[in-house]
Amino acid sequence: MATVATISLEGPVVVLPLEDYEGLLTRIEDLEDALTLQEAKARTTRLRPYHEFREEWVLEGRPERSESHVE
Repeated sequence: MATVATISLEGPVVVLPLEDYEGLLTRIEDLEDALTLQEAKARTTRLRPYHEFREEWVLEGRPERSESHVE
């Protein structure tokens, strides 16, 4: 004999396959990342060329490579 569950929901309900749901979550996360990047760009007042940043970084005596990055 089959068991039937009864639930009560308010508002619109959408039922879709789990694969589709996971795809939607991935797209939402990508959109959130894009929004965060867009907001960061809007707050940025000045961008420096990488070589300028690296020279300053090395002159300050900071490590040239992350210790977690071992070849």
